Amino acid sequence: MRAPLALCASLGAIACSTVAPSTLVYRAEYKLELVAVDRPVATDEYDAGRATVLLPEDNRYVYEDELLSAIFLARKDGIACEVENRTDRTIKIVWDEAAFIDADGSSGRLLHQGSTYVSAPQPPTVIPSGTRVTDALFPAKRVRYREAVVAEEIAIPGGWDPLPLVVPVVDIVTMEGGAEELPPANDTFRTQVEDNQGKRYGLLLAIESLGITSEYIFWFEVVESRISGPQNL
Repeated sequence: MRAPLALCASLGAIACSTVAPSTLVYRAEYKLELVAVDRPVATDEYDAGRATVLLPEDNRYVYEDELLSAIFLARKDGIACEVENRTDRTIKIVWDEAAFIDADGSSGRLLHQGSTYVSAPQPPTVIPSGTRVTDALFPAKRVRYREAVVAEEIAIPGGWDPLPLVVPVVDIVTMEGGAEELPPANDTFRTQVEDNQGKRYGLLLAIESLGITSEYIFWFEVVESRISGPQNL
């Protein structure tokens, strides 16, 4: 027996009105500033002791002393820097003695732009008197190897890609079909983002001059954290 036309029309309308679930994403954004520097009291002798320099709130990206001038810009996936030699002699950045200090106090290898392998030795960067170098710094624990892609008409070499310094950065939620209100970010994600505010990360740079190595620790603090979205994935 054939179904009545009115019933068929009703079933068709229900099918057409069904909306598939959609995937949305919330993103966390963090602002890091250079807030303090642990520096040697004297840069021309061994075991000279250490002092902490607090940076003023209106200048949280530049540090200067008699040995060097350093400018830092904390980005999502690393820290850009410019180091200037303020002395009348050559200085070196000894990368294999540098380290990244995580928010939990653990430390690990620090990589800089141009490094090809996570575990390979990194030659020092030489900075002649009165000159400067620019670089980008990444903790080795926050890089991921990207496999090479080779096809008939394209070849993309593999390489190391930096990951975010501060996590989490994304929260994926599902909006049910037909829902009138956007779903909120997950409570765990919100709590983690809020708890990141105030955490500190450190860069230990070893600066060599006249055979003496001076260790500087540059401390960056999460001074602001916020969540944006949601957006379609």
